[in-house]
Amino acid sequence: MKYKILALIICLWLTQTWCIAKMNLPGKAKLIEGVIYKETPQGVLRLDIFKPDSTSHQTSPVFVFIHGGSWSALDRTTIRSAFRFQMLEKLLQEGYAVVSIDYRLVNDKNEVIYPEPLSDCMDAIRWIRKEQLNYGFDIAKIAVGGCSAGGHLALMTAYAPELLAPGSVELKSYSARVNCCVDIYGPTHLGKMFLPTLLPPVLALAHLVIPKAKMHERQMLLQAFTRQNSSHPWRRHRICKVFSPVSYVDRAVPTIIFHGNKDGLVPFAQSRLLQKKLQKRNKIVLLKVIEGQDHGFPTLDKSRGEKIAAETYNFLLRYNHT
Repeated sequence: MKYKILALIICLWLTQTWCIAKMNLPGKAKLIEGVIYKETPQGVLRLDIFKPDSTSHQTSPVFVFIHGGSWSALDRTTIRSAFRFQMLEKLLQEGYAVVSIDYRLVNDKNEVIYPEPLSDCMDAIRWIRKEQLNYGFDIAKIAVGGCSAGGHLALMTAYAPELLAPGSVELKSYSARVNCCVDIYGPTHLGKMFLPTLLPPVLALAHLVIPKAKMHERQMLLQAFTRQNSSHPWRRHRICKVFSPVSYVDRAVPTIIFHGNKDGLVPFAQSRLLQKKLQKRNKIVLLKVIEGQDHGFPTLDKSRGEKIAAETYNFLLRYNHT
């Protein structure tokens, strides 16, 4: 058995290495990989910088990408696959620097708790300002975006007050402000996602119909976000509200949302709710419904991916400036 597991690990490593080797960037774009932007008690955090033209001496606007994975999995390399890579290609072609970041992941050992992942995301923005001269960043034009849990973190990075996630002492003198946000099927109301106020009898019934792994993940995430166990359901609910983008719509920057109307993991209603709250406060918001798509856009064809990439760039062209 151990040899089968080892063979699987080697196979996955070789596959990832092959994919990176086959990644063709447009024009004279280049990848600066694995740059350390922050040290944490759990280890260093890295980011990848995709530069649009390695020979240019001009500064580039910046798009910061935050990966998904239920706040507990995946990494910065997810931008290199599927429609995300089409977005990356388009932005590089249009002169954008794209920075794809890692952040601390939560687990059932409570080694990482919220708002530490948000602090990491905000610190990545602060780091970009700190390193602007070294990498040719135009810090007047910084946007943030992400998929799924990364969409949630992008919205929180864009909307929430910096005091909610102060981050690294070394970066505290720099701002985490961004001009606009690209949310791709991200949760916007954690209370409605996690249902923290479910009573024990209802939870007992839920365990009969919902897979054990899903119930475990819900419990892990509630603990990571709220630091409260199930004996404090309303306290959990209040804390979920603190860490939900819908709570900060008064501070919102221009936002574009992409969400499949058949999403079975993060309900489409989450994006509709954010849209309505932003519109009520006369904030700029565009909601792009991706017809027939489940979470992750699993059956998205190339032409629709290209359209999403073009819509993203057109949005940034209009709103990514001070």
